[in-house]
Amino acid sequence: MTKFNNHRPRRSFIKKILLAATLPGIVLLGMWAHTVGLRLTPVLSGSMRPTYPAGSLVATTEAPASRLSRGDVIAFLPPAEFRMPSSRPVMHRVVTADTVDGRLLVTTRGDANDAPDPWTLDLTGARTHRVTWSVPALGRMAAAVVSPALAVRATSLVGAMLVIAAFLAWRRPNVLEEEMC
Repeated sequence: MTKFNNHRPRRSFIKKILLAATLPGIVLLGMWAHTVGLRLTPVLSGSMRPTYPAGSLVATTEAPASRLSRGDVIAFLPPAEFRMPSSRPVMHRVVTADTVDGRLLVTTRGDANDAPDPWTLDLTGARTHRVTWSVPALGRMAAAVVSPALAVRATSLVGAMLVIAAFLAWRRPNVLEEEMC
């Protein structure tokens, strides 16, 4: 007696529907987040695992740096001397936040890292982005939706479509000229 698995095509179809609904959902989530003052950022590395594993999507809210305390997780750009050309925000936990000579100096560290970061942030008078919540795995999709590579592909596709449309319009005989003859 042969067993047939009739559920496999249905599961594949359901996965496609969920993926098709997820991508517009991410765009709508980003638009909503912007209107309520949230910044959505994908977690690109494992330095904050297990709290925020790579591929998570974190939401941050802007707050005065003077309200930071030990244990807060913030998103920031590293100091210029540590920044790579294509730097994205780093999300690390505040280890110390001390006021020295009127300046707010903050030390950070990733949860999975053995030592604090090699820099001290001077956040005097700055506003910071404090992590408020996250969604595991959603960051990978969000990064794909807003990636420069995707933007280049989409722009190339639209350009190619315009060239093809122009070529087809040029090749098609003018209907008005034929009717007048």
